[in-house]
Amino acid sequence: KSKAFARHEITLNLKEVCACAKKHLKFGGRFYVCIDASRTAELLFELKSVGLEPKKMFYSQSSLGASPSILFVEAINGGKEGIKVLPNVIVNDQDGNYLESVKKMRFE
Repeated sequence: KSKAFARHEITLNLKEVCACAKKHLKFGGRFYVCIDASRTAELLFELKSVGLEPKKMFYSQSSLGASPSILFVEAINGGKEGIKVLPNVIVNDQDGNYLESVKKMRFE
């Protein structure tokens, strides 16, 4: 049930999430979000519309030839315009196993 809430916007939508983040961040506070890559334009629009400025972003893709599937964005409350697009992160080797560099990543 909790996965469904997180993945399908059952109780709140992206616009509400961005507005809530803005409300609870101090000026200069950072908001991190990951979302389906197909929703890139929608996310960037919603962030900017509430005053959260996207500063860094990168895509994740399963393999070298695959299309990106997940977008990761760092936004700053009240930040100046300008975004740094980082290189895509490839998570699997040619056999479909996680790359060692991905296994070592920690998001704390």
